[in-house]
Amino acid sequence: MRIAEDTMVIIACLISNGYDVLVCNSLDPFEKTPYMLPESSAESIEVAQKNITERLGSKQILFDFDEILYETNEDGLCHQVLYLCHAYQWTNQAEDNSYGWIEVRKLTSNPFSSVYKELSNAANDYLTRREKMLSKIRSEIETIHDQSQVKIEIGEQVDIIVFWLRHSKIYVPFCLEVEYFLKRDESVDFHIRWKASRQYAPGDKSDLYMLFTETMALLLKLFNEPVYVSTYNFLGLEPEINGAEIIFEGTNYSGTIAESEFAEKIIDSFEFFNFLLGVHGRIFGSISNDLIDEKDISIIEHLGEDSNYVIRKESGCYYNSSIGYISLLNNYYDCNYLIQPYSYELLTGVTGALLFSSFSDQTLCTNYIEKEILDIVNEVVDRFSINQYTLVCQSNRLYLLSSNYIWVFAGDYHHSYVAEEEKLIFDRQAKENALLHVNRDFKWIFPVNPSRFEQLIADIIEYQQPDTTVRLVGRTNNPDGGRDIIIRRKEGENRKLTICQCKAYQNSVNKSHVTDIRDTLDYYEATGFLLAVTSDITAPLIDHLTSLEKKYDVAWWTRRELFKIMRQYPSLVNAYQDIIKVVDNKEGQS
Repeated sequence: MRIAEDTMVIIACLISNGYDVLVCNSLDPFEKTPYMLPESSAESIEVAQKNITERLGSKQILFDFDEILYETNEDGLCHQVLYLCHAYQWTNQAEDNSYGWIEVRKLTSNPFSSVYKELSNAANDYLTRREKMLSKIRSEIETIHDQSQVKIEIGEQVDIIVFWLRHSKIYVPFCLEVEYFLKRDESVDFHIRWKASRQYAPGDKSDLYMLFTETMALLLKLFNEPVYVSTYNFLGLEPEINGAEIIFEGTNYSGTIAESEFAEKIIDSFEFFNFLLGVHGRIFGSISNDLIDEKDISIIEHLGEDSNYVIRKESGCYYNSSIGYISLLNNYYDCNYLIQPYSYELLTGVTGALLFSSFSDQTLCTNYIEKEILDIVNEVVDRFSINQYTLVCQSNRLYLLSSNYIWVFAGDYHHSYVAEEEKLIFDRQAKENALLHVNRDFKWIFPVNPSRFEQLIADIIEYQQPDTTVRLVGRTNNPDGGRDIIIRRKEGENRKLTICQCKAYQNSVNKSHVTDIRDTLDYYEATGFLLAVTSDITAPLIDHLTSLEKKYDVAWWTRRELFKIMRQYPSLVNAYQDIIKVVDNKEGQS
């Protein structure tokens, strides 16, 4: 919003340290509530922010301006802004008692007062909306709690809600964390992640963060949920892992949603979280506090001097910055039980490989693996004489596992790379087929069905240009506006439109058979034209198409070009045996 000169700027801050909100005492003894927002006025937003930052900084309260909750400049004389802010350093209580912290839920019944009613009303409205939304979530969660054998704990911050599950028999290593922001248009920005909860065990707990996040990522793959595993160190104790989380890729776990739908979204996410934790708990849910000294020297030597390891009665975890190894000891865990209905195929590509997988007849997300990673995997397989293993891939993890161990290879295996590698594979196959089938020839089976010919051309375009969108206009012989096929291709920020006409004629196609090309292209604002024919085209038509090349991208496929293309795609020919016949060169072409 633009601010005119000579306009007074008033800012107020709703500042949170997580669970509590900063309040200052009201100067008006007649106010119903003792709480006010921290405020500042100045000739500009920058000066107002500087003033309030310095004033609170003198009280050892440091914070960031994160989001605008409210902004108005109705009369043109006073510009008012309410910020949602996050404190990153603070004291619990100001020495002069001018500032203090109060639990956010208590502010619903003790609203803010302010000289500037619009700002206090906006802050109170935000907190009321928040409480209404969370109250619905709490109510639904309590119902789930009453119907289950687990204890559910809810932690609330100003813009974060956290769910913990406590079970009397199964250790629960994760909590569900939802970060959200209530927007002014009554929608909610949200992000859901599963965080490894603080582990209660002696010594270095890196192994527990590793064991539970990696095995949960494996389990989520089987439910076709692409995720990232994130481990981090915030204590400066290298090479220990001090925290970990699972970050979901899908739009179900982050984005923008209507405020009225947010509670249902969170409940659905919690129910899935509760279910997966139950499955995971039955397979990997037990840990012990018994550290043992039965390390595998060969693993340590392979991982190098920068590696770390922790061994317990149930598992041993070894890792460096790029490779991890989890040994499953004493028959506590069995990965074969986890992946029994799982199958995969590794297709070697040009720059890497594609990992295709399925679970219980459900096709899972395909992942891309670089050649360099495959070399590392093969080195492990050779060095440790691994004969039988299974590969499972997540967005940034490749798992090699058997019944009693899991190798973990960090990397970028995102499914977005698959299309690019598939194109390289198709191109390679086309070249190979062209060489292998150089003596292969074809003939049309006349009369050629026009609809089938159009379908063939559409398939050829998709084979050659997998990144294009190809649409058949409609049933042949119906009015089509000079369009049999529409081809859309993205180039940078622009999308190019090409119009294709198909002529299934036994005799040569002449100019009279293809009329009004220029008008058709201009009418549909197309940039390209493709003509595909089963025979040849006459010289006048070639001249006409050549003249169009001054303004448009023009191409034509005659019998010769089409048969050359078909040698590259033998599987395509097999699908159109009703209009194409494979012949020996000796038989010739009619």
